[in-house]
Amino acid sequence: MNTIKHFSEFSSSLDLNESIEHGFYYFPKLDVDSSMQPAKGETKFAVIAHNTIKFGRSTMYLKSNASRGGLMFEAKIISVHDTEEEAKEEYKKAMVLDNGSSNLVSYAYGKLTVKGSNLPFEEIDGTRREIK
Repeated sequence: MNTIKHFSEFSSSLDLNESIEHGFYYFPKLDVDSSMQPAKGETKFAVIAHNTIKFGRSTMYLKSNASRGGLMFEAKIISVHDTEEEAKEEYKKAMVLDNGSSNLVSYAYGKLTVKGSNLPFEEIDGTRREIK
């Protein structure tokens, strides 16, 4: 029985490379300008700003006064592109310019598709702001 790891030992050794927890998020269609939405069956590439930060080994979410009550993760689509290369270039610019709002300080880019009344976002790459 001594060979079984305690859960805290197991979870502390896991490192995720995604800037968004699990690398996936759903945007409600109503929250995204219709000009940015891909057509049904189409894949676009989006650059987003989000409120996830890294503090030591912990992941935290910055809140603002305008934050929706009860929600932890918040994100906003900055731009949408036809190709991954265009999105990657815009992502690099966003990290340098840091045009996020007061609590949206981390950035990612990824695939944006349509599924019912949602727009699934699947992260390709991202950077989580680190607080030291």
